[in-house]
Amino acid sequence: MPHRTKSLWTAPGVQVRIEYAPALLREIRVPPGQPDRCGMLLGVRDRGTVHVEAVRGAGDSSLEEDWSPGGLEPVGIFVSRGRGEVFLREADVERFEKERRERAGRDAVVALVVAGDRAGFFVHERDGSLQSIRSHLEIPVPGVRRPMNRRLKPAGAAAAFAVLASLAVAMAAWRSPVNPPLELEIREQGGALRIVWNAAALPHPATLEIHDGGELRRIDVQRLSSLTYTPLSTEVEVRLGGESAHFLSGAAKMNLAH
Repeated sequence: MPHRTKSLWTAPGVQVRIEYAPALLREIRVPPGQPDRCGMLLGVRDRGTVHVEAVRGAGDSSLEEDWSPGGLEPVGIFVSRGRGEVFLREADVERFEKERRERAGRDAVVALVVAGDRAGFFVHERDGSLQSIRSHLEIPVPGVRRPMNRRLKPAGAAAAFAVLASLAVAMAAWRSPVNPPLELEIREQGGALRIVWNAAALPHPATLEIHDGGELRRIDVQRLSSLTYTPLSTEVEVRLGGESAHFLSGAAKMNLAH
């Protein structure tokens, strides 16, 4: 049954407008600790606006039987995670691009990521590139409260301190083997940046920091080995596991030369 309350997702410089029901985000959301969920977005298109009306999960047995209930058609993909940042992982990007190729670039035009209590749409830029590491506009999932940090009670704090002290002593007495090099690197590909590293050398937790102009972005990259990022400025620095890498565009290099 279609949702009556609708919202509009749009952002400066983005040519696609997306109409969606906020209740749909709550319907897609998975609780923390549960397996990720993915599937198709169904809806209609009307003069540059994508109307998302329903979803079909990848495990729905009726997917192959009826792709267009009530006149709806596939208009994109979705992925839902119980926690983390709102971004497209490498496997999500591959699935997104695969759908575009198989449907001649007409059907799978948007992607939706729900992560915990936040969500965001992803679309291709005018030049065909895809900003996969961040949504142009993040939106809250209605009815989901963001967990608040709770302070430890004095007894709990003392116990935690004792445990940490014991761990520190144990770590000091234990010599770890030599870790493999992280090999953090930035490669330019068609106007976007490919950030790569050695997944076997990732620390835990593994948080990638992207310093782009005046903006700072932190991404949990555990179990990942690369990300695609579209820069906002002419100079980008990334930091991961004590290593850093820099990127300067051609314009920035010319300014330095002068």
